[in-house]
Amino acid sequence: MVLYCARSCVAALLASTFVPMDTELEPQKRSRWNRSGGRKVDLYRSDIQIFSLLARYRRLPIIYMAALLKREYSSLHARVAKLSMAPNSYIAVPEQILQSRNLSQQFWFELTPKGAAVLTDRGLLTDVDDNWGHHQLVHQAMIDTTFASLEAAIQDDPNAHFRTARDILSSEKFPKEQLAKPHPLSIHVHISYTSPITNRATLSDFDYTNDGIRAIEFANGTKRYIQLEAEHNKPVSRGDISGKSFLRTFLAINYVMQNQLYREKWGIGNLLTLVVVPNQARLDNIKAMIMRETNGVGASYTLLRVVPLMHETLRPMPGLYTAPWERAGYAPFYLNNSQRQ
Repeated sequence: MVLYCARSCVAALLASTFVPMDTELEPQKRSRWNRSGGRKVDLYRSDIQIFSLLARYRRLPIIYMAALLKREYSSLHARVAKLSMAPNSYIAVPEQILQSRNLSQQFWFELTPKGAAVLTDRGLLTDVDDNWGHHQLVHQAMIDTTFASLEAAIQDDPNAHFRTARDILSSEKFPKEQLAKPHPLSIHVHISYTSPITNRATLSDFDYTNDGIRAIEFANGTKRYIQLEAEHNKPVSRGDISGKSFLRTFLAINYVMQNQLYREKWGIGNLLTLVVVPNQARLDNIKAMIMRETNGVGASYTLLRVVPLMHETLRPMPGLYTAPWERAGYAPFYLNNSQRQ
């Protein structure tokens, strides 16, 4: 039976399974946010790592945090609960998740303003990132769990390193004028589409923005840049490109690739687009659309995979790195293979 409870109930449920946390790390200065009414904890370097992780990934379940931080689940479970309970309240279970019967038992957490202030006080929180969007809850979860799964899997590969958006945007090669934009990863595109049914042509000029960018750096010197498109429930295609659809998104990506705008605007030498969808039927529809719009050629730079939605059982997905991604018109692609594919 799934329990449905308020924030205090969730905190109590977490507390019921606490085990002591390792205490050999050097304690940090007590936070200026001290409040009465409960036991205040000292902050450790390992706590700052939790806060930093949630600053990069807007929301994550504890099991993902454990995979990324290489922490034992039960001890992390205990510490996260302490950090979330008053008077600490550095992290919190999002209200939308507390109100969901399907999600309340998965223990997703996000950073609170108080937790963000701790990072700011230490100079660890900046706006040099790609997490500026305000996405719908399920959409954001697809983004976070995809990138988190890739990062955790790459951590286990001795021949590769995971590079964050901050690494890319802070690079000397990233154009300064682009960095000065409100959304540094936006690229202005000019696309057109002719409906095969009505033969009516439509044009669209807009700023294309992805759902995030990362890179995989291999020991042999190869660096592979990947941007993400999480396709939760947007229409695959429609009669024109005046409204949102993956057709519109794909034409924008195609425009960026054909004109190599990733070189000019982002200062990077290559780009793959990862498209994650909730089911195989949607993936197949997207592949069919790509084949149609490319006159049967396909797109080598667009990789597709099915990932579960957040109300389903979620665990880190190492296969996103080690197993093949599908492509329209091309052989499957392995992200863990540094060779040209």
